Amino acid sequence: MQWYILALGSAVLNALSTVTEKKTLFKEHAMEYATVISLIMFLLSLTFINKVSLSMPILYWFLLIIISVIDAIAFLYITKAVRHMELSESSPLFVFGPAITAVLAYIFLGEMLTMKHVGGIVGVTIGAYVLELKHFRNKKAEFLSPIKIIMQSKYIHYLLFGLVLYAVSAIIARYMLNTDNPQAISPYTLLVITHFFVALAFLFMIHKYHDGLDGIKHGLKSAGWLIFLAALFLFTSRILLTITLAIPVAEVALILGVRRLSSLFSTIIGGEIFQDKNLAGKVFACIIMIIGVLFIVT
Repeated sequence: MQWYILALGSAVLNALSTVTEKKTLFKEHAMEYATVISLIMFLLSLTFINKVSLSMPILYWFLLIIISVIDAIAFLYITKAVRHMELSESSPLFVFGPAITAVLAYIFLGEMLTMKHVGGIVGVTIGAYVLELKHFRNKKAEFLSPIKIIMQSKYIHYLLFGLVLYAVSAIIARYMLNTDNPQAISPYTLLVITHFFVALAFLFMIHKYHDGLDGIKHGLKSAGWLIFLAALFLFTSRILLTITLAIPVAEVALILGVRRLSSLFSTIIGGEIFQDKNLAGKVFACIIMIIGVLFIVT
């Protein structure tokens, strides 16, 4: 199967997970949601336990723990952002992910960053600016207001911080999964082990910083079936993404660029379901950002 079909399937499932997540977070605390979904995803990953190999370099165990901690923190911050922002506003900002990945790959992996890539990053930035500009009716008087919003909104900061962490995680995962690497591990080994460590991380955080076992019980009681549905969508999406990352001919920024089409899907679907304001303008901004992503990844 072609890599872009796998990436597109991951995008659709990720969009469905995002929409379900938003519905759940109307009545659920971000920490409780993140902990419960991490536990469910670990249990789902156990279906592939027979495909896990524990024979790997010590360095890889260290990297898997780093990825897990990064993913746990990123997921928590992004969940907080999604909970407090309109879905049609937060979803387009996710397309910053491939732009961030392209920059980090240039800095740490020495990958090429051409003028077309720079133009794509500029396009993503313009789209984000248009997205925030849609809040204001007097465009001339408030032209600089989006800059103020982006600089002052802690939830936008949470989301961007989470995307940076996910980009770092994707680059490390690519190194361990790339089948051109003679010591490459299987996608299922990475999934099961990281989901185990992520679940442990959230169990620690919910007991240290929140209401512990009571919070887990509350999450299961108030929105258990919705969290399970979101977990199922997200888990399947991650399976497809992880398998795609193992394909040598597909660059990591290119894979994430196709996957970020989920932003357009969730902006339209979620905006309609939750009756978000100025949906047409937000879809337009999302399309600008996705065009920018296409410049980055092609």
